[in-house]
Amino acid sequence: MKILRVIIMLLAGWGLGTGSYVNAQNGCIEIERVLVAACGASGSNTEGFNEMALFKVGPNPVQLSNLLVAWPTTYMGNFYNFTGLIQDATTAAKVAEINNTINSCGYLKEPVGGVIPANSKVIFFTSQLVSATYNSFQNLTDTLIAIFQNNTNRTGGHFLNYSAFSEGTDEDVQSLIISFGSGCSDTTTYLRSNLIKNNGEIGNEPGASVIFSPNGTPEYIHEGCTAPFTPYDASWMNPGPLCGGNDTINLNDLVTGAKGGTWSGTGVVDSMLYLTGLTGDITIKYKVTSPNNCPAIPADSVSKVVTILPEANAAWTNPGILCSRLGTFDMNTLVTGTPGGNWSGWNVNQAGIWTMTGLTGQFPVNYFVGSGACRDTLLQKVTLVFAPKLTVSGDLNYCFGEQMQELTSNPATGGTITWYADSALTQQVQSGSTFTPSAESASYYAVQVIDGCPSEARKIDVKVVNMDFVPVVAEPDTGNAPLTVQVSGAADEIADCQWFYNDSLIEYSGQGQFTFTEAGSYKLKMVCQTPEGCRDSSEVVVLVIDAKLEVEIPNVFTPNQDGTNDLFTIKHKGVKTFSALVYNRWGAKIYEWNDPNGGWDGTRNGSKPIDGVYFYVINGTDLSDKPFDFKGTVQLVNAGAN
Repeated sequence: MKILRVIIMLLAGWGLGTGSYVNAQNGCIEIERVLVAACGASGSNTEGFNEMALFKVGPNPVQLSNLLVAWPTTYMGNFYNFTGLIQDATTAAKVAEINNTINSCGYLKEPVGGVIPANSKVIFFTSQLVSATYNSFQNLTDTLIAIFQNNTNRTGGHFLNYSAFSEGTDEDVQSLIISFGSGCSDTTTYLRSNLIKNNGEIGNEPGASVIFSPNGTPEYIHEGCTAPFTPYDASWMNPGPLCGGNDTINLNDLVTGAKGGTWSGTGVVDSMLYLTGLTGDITIKYKVTSPNNCPAIPADSVSKVVTILPEANAAWTNPGILCSRLGTFDMNTLVTGTPGGNWSGWNVNQAGIWTMTGLTGQFPVNYFVGSGACRDTLLQKVTLVFAPKLTVSGDLNYCFGEQMQELTSNPATGGTITWYADSALTQQVQSGSTFTPSAESASYYAVQVIDGCPSEARKIDVKVVNMDFVPVVAEPDTGNAPLTVQVSGAADEIADCQWFYNDSLIEYSGQGQFTFTEAGSYKLKMVCQTPEGCRDSSEVVVLVIDAKLEVEIPNVFTPNQDGTNDLFTIKHKGVKTFSALVYNRWGAKIYEWNDPNGGWDGTRNGSKPIDGVYFYVINGTDLSDKPFDFKGTVQLVNAGAN
């Protein structure tokens, strides 16, 4: 049978019997412990019936009718309100059932007349359906007042169990408030993410509990679902390093366990520790005997080593100048005397962490350590320098080939500027308030130094845009009508491109065909621009030719040098290759030419033209490479008219 050692044995400081010691807050109540992860039957959801809280009442009785409780469960809108108390035959039977399981010197009893007597120890059950089977009370050695919340249907936990995912969130913080009104209340808080398992590791496992010190500090424990015997608690707090001198310490003030024990050790008289002449480590022992002579609990003792320090020394080294841009500085690193003291000063907390952000000038800082005769203090002025981050002005975006412009900054009074080419600030490229970047994309870092204090590096990104531009190409760029041309041209994705056809804007993707049906000259142009304003353009001219052959041959010409019809030539269109021969009437070749724009002036080897009839043979090819052939006669007249 699985059993849970409930919150019954660690009642150190509660005492037993008449005159028991109660260190309740406000002299009223004090929450001692909560069982967070309760145990229950395997496979059942009854945790909400089996959770418990322990609190104790001070020197005055409290009225149960004034009781108000705020359970800590807050998760996804789930909040369990206090449903009131119940005390009837059911709770009486439950108390009797639990008492029948106790094998030690303790027992439970219910309150009489709705009043919890002064100096009582109270166990608060979240339901009258709590199971004595899974929550063992067999080792209880004290008398507890048992009160029950009236709860028969809320099976979910009133205390949220461990959750790693809640760490650092509001859901992680779980607070229990118990109040009897008129300022009689106590609040304790634990973190779900700090709950532990039986092996001491943080995690989720039934049996996780939290013990609270008188000031509310939580201690996370786990005792499983069984109830191992726990000896009477002689725990006490080590006062930590003490300063030798004339001071005395009442050791009873350090007890966190059972009161009324005995002390022994160097410098100890009764419960007083006399520090005069003591230095180094001394061993002090505290011993308590079993309460109420309960044979189930043997005597307990705890020995601790207490360190006695020599006279305190508050010496610390003045750093001279600190850079406030570092944000924070731990002043404890400067202590050369006694460590562990407190600090004060502008934005310096007691722990010695100086929040320096934005501060400049001299500031007094004080370090004090020790107490009483051992107390020492040292006040010094520390200079803080703040090197503000630079403001850099100038053009940062350039087009390829554009002249780079100077970057400028305005250093603070006494500041010097250094420019670097790397974030590690190892590649210095220039010093001074101005800098001209190289003609390529790069990042630069400017640092301002004031009195040896460097500012945070100011990163400057210079961008040189080199557009990946593909010029416009037409294949073919010349041909006969109708002419189909493949036109291509492109730029990289950062550019916005537009196309123009004979200077008119057109919709075109940059890859496609154009068909020209008429002869003429056609211009296709692409203009591209990047977001930074860098532009480039390219154009191509397509020449379309009419391939139809037209030849007009005259039948007479007059080479009389009057400027009219002086040359035997042809009018032509669509001629690609050409050859012309002229013969006299006897078949002798007189003249020939191969330029369709040429002609015959009527002479033969430089001689004077002679009137008469001549024969010609003209042939060649048209623009479609189709041959043509013309033969005929031409009459030369008026050769000697002038």
